[in-house]
Amino acid sequence: MERIKKFSFLFFLFLFVSTIFYACTVIYWNKNPDKLIGRNMDWYTNVETEFWVLPRGIKRDGMVGKNSMKWESKYGSTIVFFEAPIDGMNEKGLTGHVLWLGEADFGKRNEKTQGMALGFWLQYYLDNFATVKEAVAFTKKTNFQLVDTEFEGRKVGVHLYLADESGDIAVIEYVNGKPVIYHGKEYVVMTNSPTYDKQIENLEQYKVFGGSKELPGSSEAADRFVRAMYYLENLPQPTDYEDGIAKIFSVTRNVSQPFRINNNPDRPDSSTTRWRSVIDITNKIYYFEATNSPNLVWLDMKKVNYEKGSDLMKVRIQPNDNIGNITAKLQKTEMYKIPLPN
Repeated sequence: MERIKKFSFLFFLFLFVSTIFYACTVIYWNKNPDKLIGRNMDWYTNVETEFWVLPRGIKRDGMVGKNSMKWESKYGSTIVFFEAPIDGMNEKGLTGHVLWLGEADFGKRNEKTQGMALGFWLQYYLDNFATVKEAVAFTKKTNFQLVDTEFEGRKVGVHLYLADESGDIAVIEYVNGKPVIYHGKEYVVMTNSPTYDKQIENLEQYKVFGGSKELPGSSEAADRFVRAMYYLENLPQPTDYEDGIAKIFSVTRNVSQPFRINNNPDRPDSSTTRWRSVIDITNKIYYFEATNSPNLVWLDMKKVNYEKGSDLMKVRIQPNDNIGNITAKLQKTEMYKIPLPN
């Protein structure tokens, strides 16, 4: 009994210390006829966020100096940008979502290995792969290195969630400099710390998932993971298209965090939810809901131009005073910049 108490205390302490950044949640309703992915973005200050439309044929450099990876985008993509691409989908229906993971370890830079700045990780996968299966195969067989950086004085650590229209999913985490991959249609939720294997162990302590505990209620990442899994498992099938969008938004709202006066830069995991998004992979529509606005906006990815040589386009979505379909409000822009390794 004493050993169990000690383990519980250490597990709680571990969560408290490591869940300190980009406290977000991703939820994939891949049992629905229209494949829908919801995502929350939590942060201790309001954030400047934009939709970007990026065509095929963009030449990129991994921006790590010696032996930096170089590539040309095979597929066009639509991303949500906040300091770096953190959410998005390409024209083939591959989606990617970057969330904070305090335990991430990308290893010491080895200039004999091709590398790219961590901020390009999501963009590289959207540029190059049509399916989760392709992305997983590349990750397993290719020796490349992600090079981390600092943001607002903190070392950046993240993990990547990938999904496609077939319902396939992969969670990719780096431990001791090597990728650990969870690949399968069952990985329908991701939050933050701890690592995914420990999230699954924790989940099994709760009712419905084989354990005896009641549903947890805190805003810690492990508790949000359990609640998101529970409510997603119990979503009724939609009566029509709009009902499906409403239902996936209802789960993202359940694991959101309200406005508060004590947002703490050292505990972004306990900070306000700044926005929520839903990607309709099937119909190629990107919905966005800023929590400081009563309006839902969306981008119709079937109406954007991904042709090689076409303009890069963007539209601000947080803060915003728009409503409804904002595809026509996209404006020509120059390529984004990301924080680079020191």
